[in-house]
Amino acid sequence: MRVPSRGRGLVAPGRLDGSAARAQPAPRANGIVGQGVRILDHRGLCEALAGEPGPPRPAPGHMFAAFPLDLTARPDSQLYRLFVPQPKLVRVLADRAGEYDTDVRWGHALAGFVQHADAVTVQVDGPDGSYELTARYLVGADGGTSATRKLAGIDFHGTSSHDVVAQLAVDVLPPDAWIDHDNGTLDIPGFGAIPPLPFLRTERGVFIWVNFNGQSAIGSIELDSSPVDDRTREEQVDNELPVTLPELQASIERVLGVEVPLRLATPESPTDFRRFVGINSRIASRYRSGRVLLVRDAAHVHSALGGPGLNLGLQDAVTWAGSWPVWCRAGSVPSCWTPTRPNADPPPSGCSCTAARSWR
Repeated sequence: MRVPSRGRGLVAPGRLDGSAARAQPAPRANGIVGQGVRILDHRGLCEALAGEPGPPRPAPGHMFAAFPLDLTARPDSQLYRLFVPQPKLVRVLADRAGEYDTDVRWGHALAGFVQHADAVTVQVDGPDGSYELTARYLVGADGGTSATRKLAGIDFHGTSSHDVVAQLAVDVLPPDAWIDHDNGTLDIPGFGAIPPLPFLRTERGVFIWVNFNGQSAIGSIELDSSPVDDRTREEQVDNELPVTLPELQASIERVLGVEVPLRLATPESPTDFRRFVGINSRIASRYRSGRVLLVRDAAHVHSALGGPGLNLGLQDAVTWAGSWPVWCRAGSVPSCWTPTRPNADPPPSGCSCTAARSWR
């Protein structure tokens, strides 16, 4: 069956295996930082996400590559931070997309595509079977393991460190008496006070403690010296293996050198334990192949520390939102969107897309 795409666009946000029939409930990210906050505020979404009135305020600090970043000495700091669980962010953005007649199809997976001179025919596997769509362009925003990128034959160059293991538990807490409920600080006997959010480096690894807005997460990052197989970057992205509460406790004890008992926040708390193997930094060799284009994690992946992927993805989306209507009216993507890097060179005089305006 062939179905034309709807006028204002179609989004198929399911996983590549087609298993996600709805938005994922797991809080994979905990907030937005930097330009992403301003992007949401300019669209009137910050209050709905923050749950309180008023514009966002500059943050006194954050962290960069797991190192604390103190901005208190900068009265003109423009770094903003918005604590919001990713499931809530997805719901708010999906609601806004619905206001613009965007057809969001959960659980529909890209199976293939064929490019033509003036269109792309896309094969889709959906819950009710396979079908085809026709569109002028196909934009792949389907994550680090992007099927769009693979089918387009675009290389994904970069580096992978397979000996790093991160373990994380959401809504899992240490003893209540150790937590300062006014500021979120965790005071561990035999170790000392640890403020919430920053990553704490020790000689044996990294300790993670997040506690804000009624949500908590605790975890560790260690080097794993055991032999690993020669898996490719494609197989390592989003590689989440089960981890148990005792395993996490043992890892934290190795990192801190003291025992930290753990418990579920409430007996009804959903179990959300994760293990991530490998840290990766990769970028697509091209962002475009004919009428197929890449954005977000499909085009570039980074270490998850500090959430660069989510925040850069939002900025990618804004670039597209400003440029796409102009490109569609013109009938083609302009030459200033290069086949190797978007906006890599100054646009030609007279170009009116968002990229040109940002250069000027």
